[in-house]
Amino acid sequence: MKIEYDEDAHTLYIRLQAKERGETLEVNEELNIDLDNEGNIIGIEILNPEDYPLQAILSPTVERYGRSEAEVVRPKIRRK
Repeated sequence: MKIEYDEDAHTLYIRLQAKERGETLEVNEELNIDLDNEGNIIGIEILNPEDYPLQAILSPTVERYGRSEAEVVRPKIRRK
């Protein structure tokens, strides 16, 4: 894993695997997830990371949902 910070662009990139990017999922305006050609996560890009408290990122929470509460989410795919 490698963590890179671009001070000029205010962008934090967490590289999980050194593979070629196949596609990028835009989670929201400030969070993108890079996938390889097989759909595995290879990197996470956070724009304006100062808006994301480090404690919240490093402390995951688990929420339980029943099947009736499930919602289908279709992520926006942005190819680079």
